Amino acid sequence: MRSFQTILIVCAVALMANSCGQQPALPLNGTWQLSTMTVMEGDETTPIEEPGKGVLIFQGSRYSQVWMQSDRLYSDPPTDMEKVHAYDAFDASAGTFTYENGRLTVNAQIARDPRVVGNSSTTMVSIEGDTMTRSKERTGRGDRMIQWTSTYTRVK
Repeated sequence: MRSFQTILIVCAVALMANSCGQQPALPLNGTWQLSTMTVMEGDETTPIEEPGKGVLIFQGSRYSQVWMQSDRLYSDPPTDMEKVHAYDAFDASAGTFTYENGRLTVNAQIARDPRVVGNSSTTMVSIEGDTMTRSKERTGRGDRMIQWTSTYTRVK
């Protein structure tokens, strides 16, 4: 009986030590579906009425993302020109990510666009409940700043 109690205590201590050593779950872990997208150039904000279909998946230190325009119709079988349009209407990548102080940096290890592989991209992220907002700025025409913002909803 005493050895059973000893084994039980050792198992309980080992379980507590193991759970204490694990990293806390990141707030963006899970699956997120694209909801809305807007582009702001200078003082002009343009909502993208059909942002397409997009999904982001984060788990541990890995990510995967896919996006496609949703308004494309193709014949069956698709023509060569429809295949070219489908290529331009689709994007995907997967790799590792870091998330710190509201900055999400993805490092693509595979991607539809080979120029992306081995490169990283950083966006600002805010999460409120089951809504994630990503935004990024870059210089556009005439040195005007362009900011795109995408909103995602957590898939349950």
